[in-house]
This record gives sequence, C-alpha cells and structure tokens, in this order.
Amino acid sequence: MINMSLADYLAQLPYQVGYELADQHIMVVGQIERIPVLSAAIEWPDGRTLIHQAEGISTQVLPVMQRAGATGMILIGYGPNGPERVEALAQAIAASSATPPAPVLVHVENDQYRSRDELDPEWSSWSDVGPAPIEHVVNGHPAPAPTREAVLQRYAPLPQPTFTHASPSDAQRLDGLLPSLRAEIATRTLDLLTDNATDQVPRALATVAHLVQSDRQVRDAVIVHAAQEPARADTLVRLYRSAPKDMQPDLAATAATTLYLSSSNTIEPHRPNTPLPTRDLGGRPGAER
Repeated sequence: MINMSLADYLAQLPYQVGYELADQHIMVVGQIERIPVLSAAIEWPDGRTLIHQAEGISTQVLPVMQRAGATGMILIGYGPNGPERVEALAQAIAASSATPPAPVLVHVENDQYRSRDELDPEWSSWSDVGPAPIEHVVNGHPAPAPTREAVLQRYAPLPQPTFTHASPSDAQRLDGLLPSLRAEIATRTLDLLTDNATDQVPRALATVAHLVQSDRQVRDAVIVHAAQEPARADTLVRLYRSAPKDMQPDLAATAATTLYLSSSNTIEPHRPNTPLPTRDLGGRPGAER
C-alpha cells in the first residue's frame, strides 16, 4: 500500500466528500494503524458555546469511531477558528472515554496547514496543502461542488422525468432474451448514452432502466461496467435523476453502488484506504507562512 503525505490527503478530502471544505467545517477521520477507515465532514454551527458544541459532536462521532475499531483519529479544523474547535473536540473526546482514539490535530487555512499531536503540544510550522489529486483530474471525476447543498442538488431528481417505462412491446422483447444478451444490450446502450450525453434518447433511457430493474444479473453487470469509467457512472446518475418517481429507488441504489465502486464523489462518510505516514502527523517542519 502506497503511503500518502498529510498534504496530499488534505487535498483529496474535498473530492472524497464531494464539496469544498470551508471555514465552518471540521473533518473527523478515524484510523487503524494510520489507515483512514471512516471520515465525516461536520459543519460547526454558531449559537452554541464551544464546549457544548464539542460535546455534542463527540457524542455523535465517538461511538461510530469505536465501533469501526479506530485506534487513532485526525481532527481537522478549517479557517481562523479551526484550532480552538479541534482542541475543544479533542478534550471532549478524551473526557468521554477511558480509551479514546489517540488524536492528531490539524489546522487548515488559506491552502496551508499545520499539525500537532498529544506528544507535542506545539503547532508545527505551516506547510502547503498538496495540489488537486492528479488521478481525479485524469480519470474525469467531477470537481468538488462549492457547498454541500450544491452537491446534493447534483444528485437530486429532476422536477419532471425525461422518459417513462419501456413500452409493453419493448419490455416483452427484452424479457425474452438470454441474460447475457440483456446485459450486453444494457451496457452498450449505457455506452451510447455516455458518448452522447447531450442526446438522451427517452427510449434508450427506458431500455437501460427496464433491464436494470427487471434482472439482478443485468444490474450487477451494468454496475461493474459503469464503475470502470466515471463518465458511465455519471450516466447512471442522470438515469436516476431523469426517471419517473416509481423507478427512482432502484435506479438510485444502482447509481450509488456504482459511484462507491468507482471512487467517484460520495456524500460523507467515505472510507479511504491509504495509510498516512507517522512522520507527517505532527511536529513536522514546513514552510513558514
């Protein structure tokens, strides 16, 4: 498994949660042997005292981290209030458990970060957050949305469906084919819709939707095929968003599974599986801001 610097991991987080992390956010990451296993982006709302807010977040996240077996935790605070927030959260977590995960605190501001851990109470010097992860850019993954609301809107159903159920004659014809041929038709039609994203023929959309809903083997074949290419996964999202209401649950599950397998943007929590080297997690010298 390839080690990843903290700078590069911080650069990946907006792609993992699907939207930019701003001054109101903190990020909680559970680790097992330096491998992040569970993460959550949380907005720190105004109107409550620092202590009360930290205690509330601790009550929510600590049991989840413990059930996941996390032995370490990275608490990332964004913006000018980031340090006091993660420090308060670390104290609340320590007070809530006899064996809390060992925390590392990270402060991110103006595309730079610094860190500290329980062995070194002093913040490190500032270092630059890494560049946008090249694999996401090369593989065509969508750029992070500006806000969580924007990314949710990206996956929201359209106000009106753009296609309806397959016609009775089309459905009868498709249902009479061998499963292997149904799977081939579904994947080829998905490719045609992907290659011609601006020309979403209702009959083609209805064909893929019918095949995915009516045959589990076909659905699984479509998921595996679409997960190999982010643009295909995006087509399944469009299929779900464009579908009639009664078809949306099955198509949403298909699209969500494909997005997860393709490592496309997902709503938090996300489960990365890349270890972070200990030398990058606190007290590390860096470029002064």
